[in-house]
Amino acid sequence: MQAEKPDLPAIVLPPFLPNLYDLAIMLNGRPVLVADHHRFSRKSRVHRGRIRTPDGQQQWLTLPVHSEDRKKPLTEVRLDPHTPWAREWLKQLTFCYSASTYFDFFESELQSDLEEAEQKTFLLEATGFLFDRIRRYLELPEITFAKAGELPEWDENPDQLARNLGAGNMYQEHRSRHYLRQAECRIDPPVTFPEYHQSGRGFVPWCCALDLLFEYGPEAFKVTDLLTADIHS
Repeated sequence: MQAEKPDLPAIVLPPFLPNLYDLAIMLNGRPVLVADHHRFSRKSRVHRGRIRTPDGQQQWLTLPVHSEDRKKPLTEVRLDPHTPWAREWLKQLTFCYSASTYFDFFESELQSDLEEAEQKTFLLEATGFLFDRIRRYLELPEITFAKAGELPEWDENPDQLARNLGAGNMYQEHRSRHYLRQAECRIDPPVTFPEYHQSGRGFVPWCCALDLLFEYGPEAFKVTDLLTADIHS
């Protein structure tokens, strides 16, 4: 009888526009710990996500943050109410993905989502709302998050946190050393990340989940199922 593989915790900032690596650690982490008390960092992806341009380059979709809040904890950061970002985002997405198979299928719903998110006061209200909408479009299971401030075992030292949770290793956001303290026990999930079909030539990695959504739509499971297959096989 094969022994059960141990649960490993994952530490993330409040999720927004996840890439495949983010999805892998959130789908496989037990528990998934959200450092929502962390100070805002413009280097993080808590307010932005990568998309692919028609010529195979990358650019950012970025939420405008209130200038007075850029050094505050994430729970206190507000959106800039004077920047009409939803309209600009839709222009960027239309330019980049109008040739993708499922862009037209999701365009009107996504426009409504962006306009609703633009009315939110706080950054985490907008990102939480949009993350959940994208998760639903991708038909991913609901993810239970444990907030740092509500976790008795929480410790700012991630290695001590792992010990408090009885874990030998943990997952963390990829390339997050500039805004998250890195654990010595940090490991990458044992997942083979797929190079899925993208419109145009070649494959552009590290794009956010909107890229997958517009290319695969309701068949995105053909990619997302691979993010757990190696771990749970």
